[in-house]
Amino acid sequence: MNRIAIDWGSSNLRAYALDPVGGILVQRERSTGIFTVSDRQFESTLRALIGDWLDIHPRIEICAAGMIGSVNGWQEARYVCAPAGVDDLRARCISIPFENSTHVLRVVPGVRHGEGDDTDVMRGEETQIFGVLGAETRGVFCLPGTHCKWVVVHDGKIVDFRTHYSGELYQWLSTQSSVGKVLDAAAPFDEAAFDAGAARAAAAPDELLRQLFTLRASVVARERSGAQNASALQGLVIGNDVFSGLSYLRRRFASPQNIQIIGAPALCARYARALAAHHVQTTSHASDATVNGLTRIFRDVA
Repeated sequence: MNRIAIDWGSSNLRAYALDPVGGILVQRERSTGIFTVSDRQFESTLRALIGDWLDIHPRIEICAAGMIGSVNGWQEARYVCAPAGVDDLRARCISIPFENSTHVLRVVPGVRHGEGDDTDVMRGEETQIFGVLGAETRGVFCLPGTHCKWVVVHDGKIVDFRTHYSGELYQWLSTQSSVGKVLDAAAPFDEAAFDAGAARAAAAPDELLRQLFTLRASVVARERSGAQNASALQGLVIGNDVFSGLSYLRRRFASPQNIQIIGAPALCARYARALAAHHVQTTSHASDATVNGLTRIFRDVA
């Protein structure tokens, strides 16, 4: 074991024991995201997951990315302003010493862009992007999740990005709203219903609020089943996200030839499907790109 990589977000804590070239030897995970940690017991929470690794390796390097470096985390790693590359992130990493221990946690900062009503931030996604970027110096990325990111990289730096509230909106709609009461969340994915929802969103992106109600009404009127509605709702939300993301990219930059999607495989597949309807090619990457990003950022750090 050469290094421990930590991906600590709002909902989950993931730890990876790495070999000298960044390969994953062991992976552990718990649903102990930063918002589940009481009384700021971050060190004890981490030790509960990897305490045996720490006991065996008293001087091993521990590096982390994600919300653990937010104002609500262990200690804030202040944002780096875009444009930001690997060297900028490396220079602004913070070190958090453990109590009564030789261990130190190094945390990657997030990235900020814009100001005022145009302010946008990311924390964790920057590490995933550089984990995927490799030797390339440019690319367009989509990182779906709780808050979907559309990101542009030029000359090896994150130069611009935009965040959409899509994942959190879908979660609320499907579990808390009146729309959620008329869908079957456990139903298998329905490609036709998803495609129809995404097409509706693309045809009238300014009518999402109306489309959400008619989705509910279609079940009440017995024109669509609750099973179909689950996929149709996802199609509406993702379709609106994709249309808005592409509009932003085309307005600020040239139309992308290929968009790289980073995230959970099933979600990446949904976004790739919606983007294909706009004749945009995609390449998908697993969400453990964080490990590659941390390895790259800390590769030359003694």
